[in-house]
Amino acid sequence: MINLLPAVLIGGPSHADKSALFYNLTRALRKRQISHHALRAYPTDGDTWSQENEQEAVRLLRINDTWNDELVGRIHQELAQRLLPLLVDIDTHHPALQTCILQQCTHTVLLLHEQDQADTTSWFQLSEHYALLPLAHLYSSFEDKMSTITAQEPIITGTFVRSEYSSLAQGPLFDCLVERIAELFSTYSHEELVHMHLYEAPTALVLQLPTLLHTIAPNSTSWEPSLLNALFEYIPACTPLSVYGQGPQWLYGALAAYTGKEDFYQFDPHLLSGEANAGWIAPPPLLLCPSTRPEVCTTYIRGDDCGQLTVKITHPPLDYLQANSLPFPPVPAHLGLILSGTMPIWLLTALVRLYMHTDVPWIACHQAQCTIVIFSRTIRYSVGDVLPSC
Repeated sequence: MINLLPAVLIGGPSHADKSALFYNLTRALRKRQISHHALRAYPTDGDTWSQENEQEAVRLLRINDTWNDELVGRIHQELAQRLLPLLVDIDTHHPALQTCILQQCTHTVLLLHEQDQADTTSWFQLSEHYALLPLAHLYSSFEDKMSTITAQEPIITGTFVRSEYSSLAQGPLFDCLVERIAELFSTYSHEELVHMHLYEAPTALVLQLPTLLHTIAPNSTSWEPSLLNALFEYIPACTPLSVYGQGPQWLYGALAAYTGKEDFYQFDPHLLSGEANAGWIAPPPLLLCPSTRPEVCTTYIRGDDCGQLTVKITHPPLDYLQANSLPFPPVPAHLGLILSGTMPIWLLTALVRLYMHTDVPWIACHQAQCTIVIFSRTIRYSVGDVLPSC
């Protein structure tokens, strides 16, 4: 089955600033609220763009030097089953990765060296070989004083000045490019994308958070802890549940606990999970164990009536597909537990599911200087209570 969602490759030789252009493009599209996903596929020790670890904006796919058919097949499947329009920046030094990605892309924006005709010819031939539709042929220059547009139709052509990175994110040439990609990515409306995603939900009961927030609190623009009890009135307890839409971590944690031992799924198109219900993921099963793995560092601080477990991802982003059986430390059964640290929502929900089935009396989530109870089996605290940190 052919994926009709566009995938735009930001291509070109090394040291042409294409990664800077890639990052600035995804920022500009997000400011316009254009739904898309941004993927950078680079080797572990390769050149990186300084902003790439903003995980909500860009998914960095780090590639080790060891290649095998399984890895290439996985990347190919992820791209083929994309759930949003895609911006792609790749490392050109891995031929297997380059071929795998080019086969799944639909369009190109090329940023080239004006003096290197061989590289230019090579990229033109690659684009033609994989039948990629050109959106822009651009050149990167140290010599010009300002960016210029030489043509807007049918292909945008022009020159970016490389005196500073910000020059790639301003001016008529950049604005013209953003407009062209935004138009392409708007082939499907937001409503059509939502409909496609909800259709694939793996449970009968699906919670669409933006719609439900408007129903419960018409004058609210964001979820507050005080709304949790009203939310639970709409959901039968201990029922398989799929949750869709933006919401704070503590909200997802509370919903994961509310379902008990029943199936719980959350939608994340940026994971490109490659599963049958693409985008819908369950919290991965974790292991209660004192041993550690290098991907995650945990610190537990014990207080009088609770302890705080802080999680740190040592090499972000943490790979969901490799998170099964990640070990996390046992905690005292008679103390409440506060979960804190910067982590993906799927890891928080997995931790809630792990510790709620121990004997801890309650679990809270510490987020943005606020500690919110998201699970309780004691009369001392109720779900939705806001606590001082222990």
